[in-house]
Amino acid sequence: KQGYVALPSPKQISFAQSLIQNREGGIELFNQVLQAHKVNSLEQLPKLVVSGIINTLKDTPEIAISVTDVGAYLLNETIYSVRKGNYAKQYQVWTYKTNKYVRLDYRTEKNILTQLQPSNRLTLEQAIKYSAQTGICCHCGRTLTHLKSVAGGIGPICSKKYL
Repeated sequence: KQGYVALPSPKQISFAQSLIQNREGGIELFNQVLQAHKVNSLEQLPKLVVSGIINTLKDTPEIAISVTDVGAYLLNETIYSVRKGNYAKQYQVWTYKTNKYVRLDYRTEKNILTQLQPSNRLTLEQAIKYSAQTGICCHCGRTLTHLKSVAGGIGPICSKKYL
């Protein structure tokens, strides 16, 4: 019908958002498209335009992850524990919420991994201070139980990973 503009589906919007965040040049392309169409969000763009964004970004490389060490990182006043999975050997990102560590969802995890820099990694002294305050090892997320570990703020296995 003339004048009818098909809007993107929620699934299409979700996929486009993940590509925009995780592909090189994704945010720049997204901002250019928004300006060209004089809209404020992905949901306001026509379905064909969102398809074009997806097709363009599918073939571009993913943003490189600069974090190569597991450990505790501080970014925007939040402590993140970066770990390597036992089976897939991919990096996982955990954060401390309501007295325990919880793993972030896939999209947020990828976003945080692209933002973290080696300079965000906590030093051993910073990790010990944080762990002593919470009673939980900021490296692995386990509750500190042994008196020596509680007093030191970090368990013996995790402290070796900082040396």
